[in-house]
Amino acid sequence: MRMPGERSRRCRQGSCCFFQAEDGIRDAQESRGLGDVYKRQTLTYPGVYIEEIPSGVRTIVGVATSITAFIGYTSRGPLDRAVRIHNFGDFEREFGGLYKDSLVSYAVQQFFLNGGSDAYVVRVAKNAKPATVTMKDISETEVLKVSAASHGVWANDVRMDIDYATSNPDSTFNLTVTRYETKNGRAVPVETERHINLSMNSKSATYAVDVVNATSKLIRLERPDVLSFSERGWSLSGDLSDFDYSDLAEGDTISGVLNGTDPFTLTLPSVSHIYLSLIHI
Repeated sequence: MRMPGERSRRCRQGSCCFFQAEDGIRDAQESRGLGDVYKRQTLTYPGVYIEEIPSGVRTIVGVATSITAFIGYTSRGPLDRAVRIHNFGDFEREFGGLYKDSLVSYAVQQFFLNGGSDAYVVRVAKNAKPATVTMKDISETEVLKVSAASHGVWANDVRMDIDYATSNPDSTFNLTVTRYETKNGRAVPVETERHINLSMNSKSATYAVDVVNATSKLIRLERPDVLSFSERGWSLSGDLSDFDYSDLAEGDTISGVLNGTDPFTLTLPSVSHIYLSLIHI
């Protein structure tokens, strides 16, 4: 207790104390507690006054108590980042499933076999690096840098194949990505992705870098900074000087590609109109 004449002060948390000295009443005009304002009580005689402030109800929100976290080495997957999974199939897709050098992979399997339904997995690996390779064109110019989607030697068994079986082979291509595993001494494909009608035109809706990076679970693409195009692409059709335009009929279609964009198709209207237009080009 303070001596007469001293200012009032708050006592313990959750209560307010008012001091009244013998030479007169001195108290706090108002006191604050737990975010609310409380008016002073009427003091009638010297002494110590204690007023309890209601703390209010603090509801405890229930949380799940069955979520388990696993930290350890896995054959593949994102490094040093927690990934939430709900079944062992999720673990296989993100971290490669069971692996002989991964104790945590067996722990995760047993967790779900024994009724577990919610877990976080953090992959850790020392000095791990992603596998990389550079694709080149027929002139040995680097056109695409390919890296594995995650660090580790698992990507050493990933193969990429390119073909031009597209509607516009001059401007687009298909990319097939296959992951192999060695079983009984033989390389067996266990996972395959196919990305079709890819373009190297960064303004195209099927731009290879954007499409593959958004959908692939195995690889990431990057176009080298040194890759530049000094001239616009072009394509020349065959000689049309001997073409018999009289064979054209209304409703016939002509397909083509302009400046590397997606293929277009034209349906011919009146034959005579088309013939005159071609003659005067």
